[in-house]
Amino acid sequence: MKNVILGDESALYSFSKSIGGSMIGIWAYYLLSPYNIIFVFFSENQFAEVLIFLIGLKIITCAVTFYEFIKSKSEINILSIILSIAYSLCGFVVAFQMNVMWLDGMIFLPIICIGIEKVIKYKKMNLY
Repeated sequence: MKNVILGDESALYSFSKSIGGSMIGIWAYYLLSPYNIIFVFFSENQFAEVLIFLIGLKIITCAVTFYEFIKSKSEINILSIILSIAYSLCGFVVAFQMNVMWLDGMIFLPIICIGIEKVIKYKKMNLY
């Protein structure tokens, strides 16, 4: 992805994929997380540190989106902050640290729940 963004390779076809092939599936399945743009700003020998930063950033974002979910249901208090942190450190999120691309699903789950609730209660489809 970094080589494509910098103009060194093609986004459509790559010879680095085994004997060559289309990169559309790779991009769609692995690389389209908006957080992956962070890798463009660092060299390849720094990717391990960037990955640790990326995991931390995704965990923080999990807490923020769950906080927004709680905020949409009730008033804000210390319990909502504790529950947001608990969601971001639950077993699912900790297990998904080994498979970073699936952390995006945990980030979007509270947003999807807010959208479903708006569809059911208010018949509004805009967020969903």
